[in-house]
Amino acid sequence: MNKTFLIRGDTHRQFDWLSEHRMECFVPEETAIIILGDVGINTGWKSDKSLKRRLNETGYKFYCLRGNHEMRPSDVMGMKRTWDPGVQGIVWQEDEYPNIKYFQDVGIYYIKTAKREYRTLCLGGAYSVDKYYRLANNLPWWPNEQLTELEMREAENLIAQTSQYFDFVFAHTCPMSMRPVDRFLPIVDQSTVDNTMEEWLEKLQRTIHFNAMCCGHYHTDRIVSRHKYLYFNCIDLLDDVYDWSNRLGEINNIDRA
Repeated sequence: MNKTFLIRGDTHRQFDWLSEHRMECFVPEETAIIILGDVGINTGWKSDKSLKRRLNETGYKFYCLRGNHEMRPSDVMGMKRTWDPGVQGIVWQEDEYPNIKYFQDVGIYYIKTAKREYRTLCLGGAYSVDKYYRLANNLPWWPNEQLTELEMREAENLIAQTSQYFDFVFAHTCPMSMRPVDRFLPIVDQSTVDNTMEEWLEKLQRTIHFNAMCCGHYHTDRIVSRHKYLYFNCIDLLDDVYDWSNRLGEINNIDRA
């Protein structure tokens, strides 16, 4: 059983933080780490396998959201859909690396820690603002990086058929109005950026009720209302994120019902 769930943002193939002092208080075999996209291990490069082997051998379980700078799990050779009791839902996994799991791009999960169980909506993918740089420099880019219109409707139908109440929403990107504009790259012409997913998330967040939305993608660590952005320097206990957001809701009288 995973007694402890940690959560953090994009890793981009950097995993030295696993040996940092702050990780010493966690027992790997009892700890799961949620990564909010752009993990960097499904890029199609030869070094993917050695990175996966290294992560798998740490003893931690990794639950990953798909970002924009990585392949869809369905396109990775050897990836299979399987039921995972740790999050009570279908995940993508390779037999060779059983400790590394990817959430479905659209999925509802029930993440149980030693404290409580969290109903969680997962939404993978985003647009790459460096798309043209990548294409010009022969770097990986995937045309199916964003959720499709069909997948967005699938998410809406899934919510309508179950419940619109969530403890957490895990999304690689964030709603349109919540974009941290100070993190925009000055060399990118924003008029060329496809904000389809951000616009859809903006509409979606107005139709559901959630305690906290956790995002990666923007390479920043900050809290804005019920939205928490995580990156390299931020590794939090999932229970702490929930408690913080719950207190914030009480202070600001946020209606979660």
